[in-house]
Amino acid sequence: MEHDRVESHEGIPAIPDTRFDRLEQYALRVSGDSINKLAQDGDALVCVPYFSYRGTLTDGDFVHVERNRGGLVEVTVKRLRVTAAGHWLEGYSTEDRYNTRLELTPSGESASEDFTVEIRGLAISVHRSLLVR
Repeated sequence: MEHDRVESHEGIPAIPDTRFDRLEQYALRVSGDSINKLAQDGDALVCVPYFSYRGTLTDGDFVHVERNRGGLVEVTVKRLRVTAAGHWLEGYSTEDRYNTRLELTPSGESASEDFTVEIRGLAISVHRSLLVR
């Protein structure tokens, strides 16, 4: 079974975003196509930690999420949707199988009892290498 994920590695080359120069920044390497409308397989997403961001997440933001199900942790990036009808996370892909809704409670937790979801960071930029080596 193929799993789509975002991998975290030390030493991912990315240019820090000066709009957030007072915050720690980290990069995640995209693996798969669950957010291919935003970033391609192999791209690096630069993020800032959610706990130190102190801003308000808004509709359409892309967030680094950890989903824990029975001790297994999935690291992924999802699009946050915030409307009067509720809050949810979804993929941002040309592949419909990734675009399912993950409903959230008002506190930002998963509405499902099968797993927990934690928003770990806000994605602030995408970097793509032009070299194929």
